[in-house]
Amino acid sequence: MSYLLLKHLHMGLAALSVTLFGLRALLAWRQAAWRQRWTPLRWLPHVVDSGLLLAGLTLMVLSRQFPGPAAPWLVPKLLLLVAYILLGRQALRPGLAPGVRLGWTAASATAVGAIVALAMLKPPL
Repeated sequence: MSYLLLKHLHMGLAALSVTLFGLRALLAWRQAAWRQRWTPLRWLPHVVDSGLLLAGLTLMVLSRQFPGPAAPWLVPKLLLLVAYILLGRQALRPGLAPGVRLGWTAASATAVGAIVALAMLKPPL
């Protein structure tokens, strides 16, 4: 698979991941029983995120950033990804008040925005 095709797959999976999170957050905020009614919304994000991670790791290997020294923007991007996951997990917890859920969701969206900014502003490889 070519680097460019893999990069576009990675970007598409990232967009799908964020879209699925947004949908789940909206349904949770509206207190819909999405965990019981729409089973694919429970497992599909994990499949998409696994593909996203695999594509990202493959891009790192193809661009010779792993093993070896990584580009300076890569470590902050990975730390922001961990923050997005942890903040998103908090936002989707059952039983939260809508205002609290909105705060966690906004924090998670901020992490995603920072990831996108790093990806767009990084120097070309």
